[in-house]
Amino acid sequence: MFKIKGTGLFLFVVTAYIFSALSIGDEIEYSGYWFDNRYSTKVMNTSFSLDKTIKSNTNLSVDIEMDQVSEPPLALGRTVDGTTGASRPERQTWEKSDTRQLNRGQIIFGMNQQMGSNTNMGFNLYTSQEIDYDSRAASVNFTQDLRQKNFKVSASAQYTQDRVGFLNTNALSFRNKTIQKGELSFLQLLSPTSYLIVGTLGEVHQGFLSNPYRKVDVNSYEIHPNYRFRSAAWVKLGKYFSLINGAVLLKYRYYQDDWSLKSHMGEFTINKNITSNLSISAKMRNYQQTAVYFYKTRTEANYYSLDEKLAKLQANSFGFSVTWYLRGMVSEKSDYSFLKGTSIYIRYYRYFNDVKPIAYTSNIFDYRLRFEF
Repeated sequence: MFKIKGTGLFLFVVTAYIFSALSIGDEIEYSGYWFDNRYSTKVMNTSFSLDKTIKSNTNLSVDIEMDQVSEPPLALGRTVDGTTGASRPERQTWEKSDTRQLNRGQIIFGMNQQMGSNTNMGFNLYTSQEIDYDSRAASVNFTQDLRQKNFKVSASAQYTQDRVGFLNTNALSFRNKTIQKGELSFLQLLSPTSYLIVGTLGEVHQGFLSNPYRKVDVNSYEIHPNYRFRSAAWVKLGKYFSLINGAVLLKYRYYQDDWSLKSHMGEFTINKNITSNLSISAKMRNYQQTAVYFYKTRTEANYYSLDEKLAKLQANSFGFSVTWYLRGMVSEKSDYSFLKGTSIYIRYYRYFNDVKPIAYTSNIFDYRLRFEF
């Protein structure tokens, strides 16, 4: 099962205390998750982030994250990671009896600039690295408050360049792919206790979009088109109810792409305040999609895939979380007053689908320890 590394957590708490005393950071966070699935793939993640206001209108942030993936023998290319669902395929250099250990690291640098009382502009740089995959990305985001801050417009754009590697017994080779993404959303306050968000996004994927390790028969590997346009639109409604001292959130999203995949997603979330320092949350999600036109069907262009994420499927998930704020335990004059802005978050999440012949299931446990100064 999952075990928090005691030394890392101790050093993080000491760092938070020093940063608080020296006023170095505005917010420091230590978080992670543990993931497993029915194929006995396990992912352990640890991350550390720091936000700092360097001027009254400028904020800098850095996020460092590490993944460790353990794969059982004969994974057959069907396993996925806990964050993106990206394949963690069977690589050819390990013996069939070995448990594979894979490591991945990423770092994100960000800057947010407030321009006046109603406008914000943000910039982010991202890089990640593992043995046979690396990624670089840059993004910009913009928000504008209007109508006495009752209406908000948000827009973002991101460019990503990846190198997809193939590792065999002889050498490591790479092929490139790029992703261009744009997103636009609008938030409208409907009342003092309710809001509505509508949004849309578009993505263009170009380059090598296949899994280099997944075989479709003894002598050949899967082949995907080298171009994919993806789009989605969603609506989200939130409402606070004094009767339960909590909020209910409803979300619907529709997605389609030019691989003939279409999907519908519905999500229900309820957040409940137990006390002023303790809150709980529950979420349920249903997802349905059609298959891409080349799933288990060879086309004239020789496209063919056995990727279960591209099959017709229905998936359900649910989760529960608890957030505890330590402010009620700390007085202003306490030596531990830096804990006044501290919160602890714990969540369990379960996912399952009906993909045949063997349905996929996974469990995710994540935690977060946050200090705000």
